[in-house]
Formats: sequence, C-alpha cells, structure tokens
Amino acid sequence: MKVIVRNRYSHEYEIEERYICGVALLGSEVKSIRLGKVSIDEAIVGFQSGRPFIFNMHVSPYQGSHFNPDPTRARALLLKKKEIERMYGLTTRKGYKIIPLAVLIKDNKLIKIEIGIGKRKKIEDRRMKILEKEERRKIRQIKLN
Repeated sequence: MKVIVRNRYSHEYEIEERYICGVALLGSEVKSIRLGKVSIDEAIVGFQSGRPFIFNMHVSPYQGSHFNPDPTRARALLLKKKEIERMYGLTTRKGYKIIPLAVLIKDNKLIKIEIGIGKRKKIEDRRMKILEKEERRKIRQIKLN
C-alpha cells in the first residue's frame, strides 16, 4: 500500500489498536486524493447514529470537475459490524479517542484510511520519548566517529 499522507499529531497518542478501513468518497474526491491533495491533521473519527464517520478531513476540490462537494464534509467509514462495535465500546471508556493515522492507496485502486484507538500521552511521556530519541542519536553519532 502506498501512503499518501500521515497525521503529524499521531505521535501524541498511545495507540492500542489499529484498523484499515474504506471510506465512502465521490469521484472527484478520489482524483484529488490520488494527487495528494488531502489533509488529515485536524480530522477526527466519531459516531453518528451508530455508524463511524471521519470529520474535518480536508480534500481539496478537483480542478477538472464542475461539481465539487464541501471539502470538509463528513465521510462514512466502511468497517465490519464487529469492528464498529469494538471501536464504539472502547471509545465510551474515559480518555480513548479514534484518530486517523494515514491515508493509503491499495493496488492503485482503493482509498483506505488507517485509524487508531488510543489515549493521549501525558506531557511527561512525550518529553521522555524526545529525550530517549536524542540519546539514541548521540550514541549513533559516537559510534560513527
């Protein structure tokens, strides 16, 4: 699968489960996504009447189309019923959120979205992770020299 775009805020969450799901799109939206004109940085996944939707996923209007829908409209996510029930059960617990992690193209045909369920990391955890990365980087530089 080819990654089109990743969510730059996904490192702020402790992801426990990941799912790859389809998304209901219009033809002009598919063309824009293939060109890479999509952003999921402010996108969230929520439930509306028991079905999962992705909100605030910005898909730029396709230039060659006369009909262009709202760029940030809610789009339905395509999952199995058991997966939906599991996700809904996890999100009712305190602190759990569903966030989109990446937009993917499968076999140059299908647009998929990778979503993750997890809790937001505490500030101390984020700082510790940054310090660990810096230490590993320093050790690697010392080994190279």
